[in-house]
Amino acid sequence: MKLVRSVVTVAAALAAGACAGPGAGTASHGHPRNRATIAAVMAPAHATSGYRLSELTMTTPERGYGLFIDYQSPRCRIGVAATSDRGDRFSAPVTVTTWRCANNPPAGQVAFDNRGDGFVYGPGLFVTHDGGRTWAAVNAQGDVLALAPLGRSVWLIQARCRPVKSSQAEYCPLRLLTSANGGRTWAPAVSQPSASVPGYGGSVPVEPAVGRSFLVRTGPQSGYVASLAVTPYPVLPGNAARGRLWFTADGGRSWSRRATPCTGMGYSVSAAPDGALFAVCAGEPGAGQQGKTVERSLNGGRTWTRGESCGIGQCGGALGAGYLGEIAALDTRTVYLVGARSSLLVTHDGGAIWTIAKAVTAGSDAGTNQVLFFSRRDGLVLGVDDKPPYHPQQPTIWWTHDSGAHWTAVHPTIG
Repeated sequence: MKLVRSVVTVAAALAAGACAGPGAGTASHGHPRNRATIAAVMAPAHATSGYRLSELTMTTPERGYGLFIDYQSPRCRIGVAATSDRGDRFSAPVTVTTWRCANNPPAGQVAFDNRGDGFVYGPGLFVTHDGGRTWAAVNAQGDVLALAPLGRSVWLIQARCRPVKSSQAEYCPLRLLTSANGGRTWAPAVSQPSASVPGYGGSVPVEPAVGRSFLVRTGPQSGYVASLAVTPYPVLPGNAARGRLWFTADGGRSWSRRATPCTGMGYSVSAAPDGALFAVCAGEPGAGQQGKTVERSLNGGRTWTRGESCGIGQCGGALGAGYLGEIAALDTRTVYLVGARSSLLVTHDGGAIWTIAKAVTAGSDAGTNQVLFFSRRDGLVLGVDDKPPYHPQQPTIWWTHDSGAHWTAVHPTIG
């Protein structure tokens, strides 16, 4: 097979308060930026065996990109592939990066805008500006916890950890970086939320069995920064982790702090198009179960109303089964929930009663990875199909065009 390589240069500076991708000039808000040159090599479309679909991002209801991870090669690798038919078929993945399989993956999430700007992140950061044909690593000098494009605007949440005296734990303040040109240049928001998360060993641990939300965009200039912080430091038994929210309506020029009743090990947040805000809080996971508490706010997080709440093994319905991953709120009453060891769950009464969406045959053995809605009616779920004759480790995409009343399964192929 012929190997095709191309080299591009990228200016990378996510240090000293700014970061940049390809493109000259200064970052927005007038902040200067440091420059460095790194090389990105377009990997050949060689053997695709071992690649497994891990996450989806869609730029239209038909077109999008999949993040593929291969744990079977001599060196583990992450690849990105395009689809134009809602995930029925993907192109051969282009390798974004490789790593020693004994270590944690350098990234695990993907996002694209509709102009070919793409990002693979969490905790590292890799960028493309040509629709995924070439990729470059960016030295973020901190963990990239969340990234959200909206048109040409991109917001990024970064954590930089520093040690806490007399403790193995670390204090990791969160910073919002913004880009107005698809991630080519970046600058810190004019004002920063006083948000932080705990860290260990120089990074922020994000366990797959505990849901985490760090950034929820609600418009071009508005959104929430969420954190689950442990106070007082150091992290000791009895020091409860409490969820906090900060809201901006002006692109990070100013922030208002909002209360949240969440405590525990993690929480996922989602804002519905009508403004309803939901938070699902998670406790200690174990044996395929996890206690959860559902909270709803109809005034932007100023006050909350509790839905179902139960400890591990105490949930009377479906909510306690499986671990918390992420949630998607459609309106003031309807929310979907996915997670490891969990089927797709849904509530139609604002969080009081949860049921299994039986049309999505992703069972509790492997669980559901992702839930994503583009509108009130159109959305998808990514998980593992437990229904024969499909292989128990092969991902499946379920689509809905009527808010989840009906779902259609797609079994992706590569090449």
